[in-house]
This record gives sequence, structure tokens and C-alpha cells, in this order.
Amino acid sequence: MRACSRSADGATLVRQAGLVIVTATATHWALLQLTWPMSRPAAPGMLRLLALAAGLALVLWASSIARAWPASTLRRLWHAAVSADPGAAPR
Repeated sequence: MRACSRSADGATLVRQAGLVIVTATATHWALLQLTWPMSRPAAPGMLRLLALAAGLALVLWASSIARAWPASTLRRLWHAAVSADPGAAPR
């Protein structure tokens, strides 16, 4: 997957992230059905629906998200957090 993502455009990467989230959520739900009700984790069902909705939103609006990313505030914050020196004061 990493080799394919190096040559992919932004919309494809966003769509892949959405598919990973949707697949993980569906797999988690399926595995929960195989366990006894008393031993299941107490994660709320709405959290699962929220993850599913976020993944589907990434898949459906991948091209719009990829086009808006270069000018977004979230991108600037992300790059500042990732590239900053851990001991340095924030700018």
C-alpha cells in the first residue's frame, strides 16, 4: 500500500484513508458479534457510527478535501506540529 501511495494523487490518498476507516469499523463490529455480550468492550454505538460516517465522508468528498488541503489552517497547524522542535516554543 505504501508503494502505491507514493505515486498517488491527494484525492486517492484521502479515499484510501476513508476506506481504511470504514473497513476497520466494519471489521470491529463483525468481531464484536463473535464475542459474548458480557465480555464485549463498552464502546458506545454512536462512536462506531461516527467513525463510519467520517470514513464515508472521506470517500465521498475526497477530491474536494484534497483540493482544499493546501490552503487549510489544519494543514498549517499539522505541519507546525510535525516539523517543530519538541523543546522549542510554538510560533
